[in-house]
Amino acid sequence: ITIEEMMFPMMSLMAKPMYLAFPILLLILDYWPLRRSVRPALVAEKIPLILLGFAGGAVALLGQPEAFAPSGWRELAVKIVVGYSGYVARTLAPLRLGFYGITDPGAWKGGVILLLALGLVAFSALAASQKRRPYLAAGWFWFLAALAPTLGLDQPADRFMYAAQAGLAVMMAWGFGDLAESLPHGKRIVPAFSMLIVAVLSLGALRQGQYWRTNEALFERAMAIGGASYKIHDAYGNVLAQRGKPEEALLYFDESLRLRPDYAQTYSNRGGALATLGRYEEARRDFARAIQLDPSLAQAYYNLGLLYGEAGNKQLALQYIL
Repeated sequence: ITIEEMMFPMMSLMAKPMYLAFPILLLILDYWPLRRSVRPALVAEKIPLILLGFAGGAVALLGQPEAFAPSGWRELAVKIVVGYSGYVARTLAPLRLGFYGITDPGAWKGGVILLLALGLVAFSALAASQKRRPYLAAGWFWFLAALAPTLGLDQPADRFMYAAQAGLAVMMAWGFGDLAESLPHGKRIVPAFSMLIVAVLSLGALRQGQYWRTNEALFERAMAIGGASYKIHDAYGNVLAQRGKPEEALLYFDESLRLRPDYAQTYSNRGGALATLGRYEEARRDFARAIQLDPSLAQAYYNLGLLYGEAGNKQLALQYIL
């Protein structure tokens, strides 16, 4: 692989760490549709891309360690099973879409999770066994590989599906093609059914676009479908504070901290709303708590410095601002 060929994967990783699985996706393309015979040379030629992926993953982890927050292997396993199953379901029935994705995997019962896990394993084995329909294995394992980098995130999002969903789309497109060949009058029925699906999805996209017109509409939608998510409450409170509604914002910041009492960003945001209302002592306590929880949170230092400056304590103000 030449330096020029490395540029596009590098730019992809710089834009989003979604393409950590890029070397695996290339191996899947080698299997189908390229139909290259599997041999060690295929893996060896992708070693530079694999190393680049590890480097991109390390940068993402160091830059946003709080985003990768499973509390243990059990929680991570639940997130993986619920994530894969949930996004397959949302692809087949794209309802209740929002800014954030599957927000509360812990609410799923253990027996349901076990059944979903067995279903995922069984379908993977079935897809791999379909030698006459290699697009099933290629599409399915593309979906699994492309979605994998997001499943350990503290707050996954529906918009992360753009790469992974291509695999499911390949399965459906080629599957419909085979169906058209095998059914009586299939070449008429299947295209007509496909056009109906496109029309329904187009209407759904128009409706979904309405929720993205303003920040308020976006987060109101996220709260309506997302359940008890501390990040949604914090984000919506921040929107209200920026719109000049600090008293309303406090209600959502309080709820965010009830759901996660150690979230530094909410303390910082709530401190800003309290300062706007002239409740400076409470604001100082919130900014100090935010700094205690996350010593790298620059916004909290700056805001606390401003409060001390307005109170006439220039020495402390400079200490926090600088």
